[in-house]
Amino acid sequence: MTRGADGPAPNRCGGEGKKGAVPGGWKPEASAEPITDESRKYTVFVPLAKLNALGLLLKKAANSFDQQEILLSVRGRRERIVPALEDGFLG
Repeated sequence: MTRGADGPAPNRCGGEGKKGAVPGGWKPEASAEPITDESRKYTVFVPLAKLNALGLLLKKAANSFDQQEILLSVRGRRERIVPALEDGFLG
């Protein structure tokens, strides 16, 4: 459960961010060498009925923060979130 300023927040979703950076990397093209960098890993709890909305939100976040890809892992299954301009931006 998430906490607001005065106690538990009134929603049914929650999460936590790992403090600091974690080792990461990416490969810009199939033939390119991997690039290592620092990444952020977040754990969030979302009702299954909201997973599609989370995917759309991540596409907008990727566009807004100039990310080529975001990795989403749900119950051990990994999905690459690759945004397109028509997905829009946060705001």
